[in-house]
Amino acid sequence: MAKSGKPQPSSASKPEGGAAPAAGPAPSFNLLDSPWIPVLWRNGNAERVGIMGALGNAGRIRQIAATNPMDNVALLRFLLAVLLWCKPDAKEALGKLLAADAKAPGIPNDWLGNLDRHQSAFELLGPG
Repeated sequence: MAKSGKPQPSSASKPEGGAAPAAGPAPSFNLLDSPWIPVLWRNGNAERVGIMGALGNAGRIRQIAATNPMDNVALLRFLLAVLLWCKPDAKEALGKLLAADAKAPGIPNDWLGNLDRHQSAFELLGPG
């Protein structure tokens, strides 16, 4: 402490020249790819997946596995809204897809092009 009784900034906290230390990579959490949606797979394993994982593997998922039933409903509605945003004619297209192949593993990747084009909008911790 200086004679005035106020603590003085430590010179050890700044590198030579008074410049601030270099920042590391910015934290990132993209809702499309980062695992956050709890799912229960058909084989009984539980895991978290991102939006792309949930939609791309929808045929392999037994259920959304949040602990609160209202969270399950909210997540299903959210995923449905994302799908309808990506493909406005999804209702008719899903009917055709299921009629052609009842064992479809999930939503076709070409339906999810909007997600790739707007990936930065799903970045939770950064500019988006």
